[in-house]
Amino acid sequence: MFTIRIATRSSRRQAGRTLKTSGLVLAGGKSSRFGRDKSLALIESRPLIDFVIDALDHVADEITIVGGNPTHALNREVAHIVDREEHAGPWIAMMSAADQVSGDVLVFLPCDLPLLSAASLERLKAEALLSGVAVAACDQQRHWSVSAWRRERFNDAVHLARDSGARSLHAAIEPVQPSFVAVEDKEMLNVNTIDDLAEAQRYLAHLKHD
Repeated sequence: MFTIRIATRSSRRQAGRTLKTSGLVLAGGKSSRFGRDKSLALIESRPLIDFVIDALDHVADEITIVGGNPTHALNREVAHIVDREEHAGPWIAMMSAADQVSGDVLVFLPCDLPLLSAASLERLKAEALLSGVAVAACDQQRHWSVSAWRRERFNDAVHLARDSGARSLHAAIEPVQPSFVAVEDKEMLNVNTIDDLAEAQRYLAHLKHD
């Protein structure tokens, strides 16, 4: 059991008006279950990663794709940085990427969550501004790959992880006692397979018809 707290709209405005936010899309995975680079797989004739960038655009002053194919960063006119330690996992990629962006607030997302809404990211960022670090959660499940941080709290986590040798998201983030922000189950549909891609496609088509 864990506690979920949702910040109010007014607190978001007060806490966030002067801070720069860097949005980081983690795209350096192997896509082994998908069979090819899933970030560029098409949904409604658009690359999967486009939907993540669109959501981040509502909360970030700058967006950077971390790892993966740099071509799409050029197409979307966002930054791209290379994983310093390729395929070492998302926490290692996050530490590397944070050193190369300038935001006071950091928002991290994997490239394969096309249904994650801008509204959920706004709540996640708002909670991070209040508590230092926030992680998405639904149905008592914590989604460690979707997180927002104040820079100083992220630095704390990095130091603790280096001291302990932690390399997984859970092991690195849990010691800094994150808050958890509720999101809808469907938003956490992680596209790992062709079947997952088809499910996301059907859901988006259903939304269009409603």
